[in-house]
Amino acid sequence: MQFSPRYIIPLLVEQPTWGGGYIAEFKGITDDSVTGTRVGQAFELFSGSQLTSEANQSYAVASATQLDQPRYSQKPTDAHSLQTLIDQDPVQVLGEKAVAKNGTALSVLIKFTQAQNNSYQVHVRPGKEFGKWQAKPESWYFLEPGKATLGLKAGCSVSEYKERCIEINTFAQQLSKTVQTGQKSVAQARAELRSYIEQDHPQRFVNTLAIPKNQVIDLSEGGVHHSWEMGPELPQGNIVYEVQCDVMDEFCTLRSFDQGNMKEDGKVRPLTIEDYFTALDTRPEVNTAAKRSLADGQRAEDKYLQTPQATLDGSVTVKTLFENQYYTTLAIELGSSYQGVYSQTSGSWHHLFVQAGEVSVVWDGKKWPIAKGWSLFIPASIGSYALETQLPSVVLQTSV
Repeated sequence: MQFSPRYIIPLLVEQPTWGGGYIAEFKGITDDSVTGTRVGQAFELFSGSQLTSEANQSYAVASATQLDQPRYSQKPTDAHSLQTLIDQDPVQVLGEKAVAKNGTALSVLIKFTQAQNNSYQVHVRPGKEFGKWQAKPESWYFLEPGKATLGLKAGCSVSEYKERCIEINTFAQQLSKTVQTGQKSVAQARAELRSYIEQDHPQRFVNTLAIPKNQVIDLSEGGVHHSWEMGPELPQGNIVYEVQCDVMDEFCTLRSFDQGNMKEDGKVRPLTIEDYFTALDTRPEVNTAAKRSLADGQRAEDKYLQTPQATLDGSVTVKTLFENQYYTTLAIELGSSYQGVYSQTSGSWHHLFVQAGEVSVVWDGKKWPIAKGWSLFIPASIGSYALETQLPSVVLQTSV
């Protein structure tokens, strides 16, 4: 059976307390039902992805709590699930290497995110799973300048940090009840909660960093405290391209502090403070969040903040963004046609996301144009394909 490239129908996820209009604008979506919505994420590839052979830039929209009930802008007649394609021939679709490593289901989740004021969270380190909690290796590529907390401050008291998180959560739950029983408005409760948090903000226990554009952060080893922050210098929040293992949040994301977020109905997010501190890796060597000076005056790479390494292949520049045992993501910069070692599937599927410009995939005498902000899934059986463009373009390519 011969498989061809397929367009991915992105799933745009509404987020009531964060998100914005960046993702829709980046993709060129102008429909009022989306531009007037706070979109926090676009699932560019995941185990539930829908595919199509039609280049009509169809998309789906869903709330964060009802991802399985999306609304389609214009669902193509041939729309089908990625898993349906895989089931026809896992090796031909995913590739021998991918099936040997991860079995007959997609193991990677790729998200395009606009976020700020997110919860403080950790993921369990691989090999340190407990209870229902599974590891979720993940990596970030900042498409715009951002701000994040990353790691515990040197010498901070973890017991004080935990105590403060418990205090805030208890107070937030009490305020939530007053809103739901009509004793206070949500505006009053939010103001009181913000004031209470500012009396002793948990940020004093963690490192807060300004993140430059094009910064790579690899958290694939897990166990490290992190969140995306807000500030007047970041009116759009954090714009991040995320690649991670495909594990549902309820089984991998442990939260200790939710930044005082409260929904319109007064509800606050349930936290997992005890388990968070069980999973938190407190070793000093994994909590450094800045480039370190060496004795000879050189700068050493931080464990998480990394500088992409560039390679030339003919007329293209290829930067390795993420490379670990779970996935590899490359940024391919091109201004003309390219067919070479980086456009060969070699035992794994490829996912292509156009970060800048416009690119076409050429294979078997046919062409698949991809606009900025859109994605194409390339089955492993494709083998060698070509990339074509008539203007400077950047393609983010992920494989396993």
